[in-house]
Amino acid sequence: MSDRITVNHPAIVSLACYAVSCTECREGTEGWDWHYPTIAELVASLTGEGWTLTPDEALCPDCTAKRTCAREGHDWTPWGYLQAQGPWFRVCQRCPTIDYHRTTSTTTTAAESSIQ
Repeated sequence: MSDRITVNHPAIVSLACYAVSCTECREGTEGWDWHYPTIAELVASLTGEGWTLTPDEALCPDCTAKRTCAREGHDWTPWGYLQAQGPWFRVCQRCPTIDYHRTTSTTTTAAESSIQ
């Protein structure tokens, strides 16, 4: 039966579109919402979503943020904690990095005072 189905079938349409994958992590735009009929539409949409596109590479938003932090340093939140005697932590507001400082006693040390 499949040998009788051709490109002239009324329900089959041939489509050409563009998608991209990150040069760094290989995360891609294979989902239905991320296919574009032209390169110009792909570039306009993805740069608006935080992608970095150059002639040599394409970086997803996470890899763009990681590259920026590697170059400029992290954009840390103030130190905080989730529970008493739990680890102090701060997160980068740009990339997915989390920094922990685990307390080992119930008294506050000079180091712990400096992170507050």
